[in-house]
Amino acid sequence: MRPLNSILLLIGIIVILALDFFFIRNLLLQFESRNYPNTTGLITRSAVTSKNTMSRTGSGYASHTSYGVDLAYHFEVNGQPFEGTHLRYTKMFSTHDWAEQQVAARPVGLQVRVFYNPQNPADSVLIAGIDSSDQTLFVVLALFNLLAVFFGWCLVKNISKPPASGASGLTAKDFA
Repeated sequence: MRPLNSILLLIGIIVILALDFFFIRNLLLQFESRNYPNTTGLITRSAVTSKNTMSRTGSGYASHTSYGVDLAYHFEVNGQPFEGTHLRYTKMFSTHDWAEQQVAARPVGLQVRVFYNPQNPADSVLIAGIDSSDQTLFVVLALFNLLAVFFGWCLVKNISKPPASGASGLTAKDFA
């Protein structure tokens, strides 16, 4: 394997591990939230947000818009006031219809059930536990990790392989 390919592969594996840390941490928090105590809260902000991204296509660039939910809610634990902003730990951007449904289900002024971390009540969500989107995310992460393990194994196998007899080391092709 050429040195540049090895470096790119190593960078790819590091990126996958960083994404794992971010997503798995949030998935674990979402899973833990199923056991959180709950209290009553009041929605104080509820709006649809949008995020535009550009992606390269065969003939140029295409714009794509994803939608999310921006909300806030006030609640009290043992007489101490808190403000939460998380619908779930696993943040989602989806279709406009999905975001509109979430906002319509949680209008400003609505009383809601708030699930809070008993060690840190400021850490709270409105939707506790795992759902199908979390399971899908887990499967996708597992597939990417299997690919990372496979390519990592290929990298180690090729690095540890001694050069062919008569090989003189790097050539101009290694940098092409």
